[in-house]
Amino acid sequence: MALFVSLFAFIVAIGVIVSFHEFGHFWTARRLGVTVLRYSIGFGRPLWSRRSDDGVEYVIAAIPLGGYVKMLDEREGPVTPEKRHSAFNRQSLGVRTAIVAAGPAFNFVLAFILYYCMFMVGVQAARPVVGEVVPDGVAERAGFETGDRFSAVEGRPVESWQQTLFALLGANFDRPAFDVEVVGVDGAQRTLSLDTAGVNLLEGEDPLEVLGIRPLRPASPEERHRYVTVVRHGAWESLGLAAAKTWEVTALTLQIMKRLFLGEASLANVNGPVGIAEYAGLSLMLGVGAFLGLLALLSVSIGILNLLPVPILDGGHLLYYLVEFVKGSPVSARTQLVGQWVGVILLGGLMTLALYNDLSRLLD
Repeated sequence: MALFVSLFAFIVAIGVIVSFHEFGHFWTARRLGVTVLRYSIGFGRPLWSRRSDDGVEYVIAAIPLGGYVKMLDEREGPVTPEKRHSAFNRQSLGVRTAIVAAGPAFNFVLAFILYYCMFMVGVQAARPVVGEVVPDGVAERAGFETGDRFSAVEGRPVESWQQTLFALLGANFDRPAFDVEVVGVDGAQRTLSLDTAGVNLLEGEDPLEVLGIRPLRPASPEERHRYVTVVRHGAWESLGLAAAKTWEVTALTLQIMKRLFLGEASLANVNGPVGIAEYAGLSLMLGVGAFLGLLALLSVSIGILNLLPVPILDGGHLLYYLVEFVKGSPVSARTQLVGQWVGVILLGGLMTLALYNDLSRLLD
């Protein structure tokens, strides 16, 4: 049952995110007068296809790990004289840039929409209660005790472990030591100083383990009912919260990627399809709100990933356009071909690492 839920959640998650990303390219291209030939979700053999009256072929393909929008382009086939004005390669640099950038941009728009819905629906989340403090760890030296509940990090209120983790990671990026507020088992509130100088919360798979904290795990359904909270907000308040959350997650994801590239974060944090499916299944079982939050996080991650200056990604094309803007002429076909191979190798290496991490977690 869990396997079916994870598979279903993975397909829904990837389908929604990829569809919206490709819709960004599709919608912008059509708005700017470029002829779209195909809008495909997935790669490989078509499982379903339909051609609309305006000539666009809509496809759902067998491999659900991406998608693409095929536009009329003289570099990919013959174009009749009366259609040349609507070919992608004939467009101005500004139009081509807008079409390529629209995909990642729509990912951030989708994340905002999903976070807005999440705050409106409400998220069932575990209260940030400390179950165990590891001896001689960072948390014990700061004065943490079993049963303490996080209430704020650097003055920012937190109500769940997810909020607490985001706040802890953000604070750790900004400064070597920061204050957290906790409520003890006696109800008294204390302010503790976490000294994380020389400590990288991303050096392992679990930042809490790095701090020397293990969350409380309720032993019975009754205990779990008091331990779980639902975080929900009104329609107007959710707008501001969704915008702030999208910005926060974007900034945090960029920080994590930066540390991964610099070797300052564990590569075990890179997840592949199996890991994503597992998290998607768990979040779906926790409720609609949790699943919406995961979709938003994935949408931000895919948006940022596609903006990386790697050939074959949107960011690679944008890099080519930047070079074209500076030098006044397009990048040569040979350079683009070499770049594509470089991009394939880089993405292949990243996918291999992600699959290795997936298999390692499964075999542990």
